[in-house]
Amino acid sequence: MSVCGQGAKYQAMYDYEAQDNDEVTIREYDIIVDVEILDEGWAMGTVESTGQRGMIPSNYIQAV
Repeated sequence: MSVCGQGAKYQAMYDYEAQDNDEVTIREYDIIVDVEILDEGWAMGTVESTGQRGMIPSNYIQAV
């Protein structure tokens, strides 16, 4: 598990609307910090602009 400030930094390539309580909404070009890739489909990260942390589809983000 990543310690705050130590995780990878990613950028959103597409908009994504949270579908569940453990997910976060992202907008194209959002910076996502403290990213942990959980499995092939999902990552956990914090949206830099909102401070919200949650699940994000891993194919919607790319490393920067």
